[in-house]
Amino acid sequence: MPYLIFETDLFFTDIPDDQLDGWFLGADCAGWLYARMLPEPMVSPYLDPTMEDWGWIMRIKVNEVVVTVCIWEYLDRQKNWILGISSSQKAFRKHKPEELRSAEEVVVEVLSSIVNGDERFHGVRWSEHDPRELPFKPS
Repeated sequence: MPYLIFETDLFFTDIPDDQLDGWFLGADCAGWLYARMLPEPMVSPYLDPTMEDWGWIMRIKVNEVVVTVCIWEYLDRQKNWILGISSSQKAFRKHKPEELRSAEEVVVEVLSSIVNGDERFHGVRWSEHDPRELPFKPS
């Protein structure tokens, strides 16, 4: 699973104490990215950004392959975000491994274009490993 890591002041990174149990950080990040992904010609909606107990999830379709984008605030680093991208087989529709990889690559390219094309994003990098499980290395 490829992971996108970036820093930005664009999204909320604090929740008021009285709202801690009401919502999770990342709604603005998920919605903002989702809105910019959908106009891409190869991308179509599948699951609007949805809050989970760990962060946010959204799903899009690329050539009939469903690609999941998970969004977490990178709690160890202020104003940093992590996106994980994965495709998977559906119960009744099987895709070849190269179709799954190709769909993920499209999402990687689209997300790269979005964040690299906006000067409000810094320290943009991709990793094949979950950065939350690796030792911290300053960017």
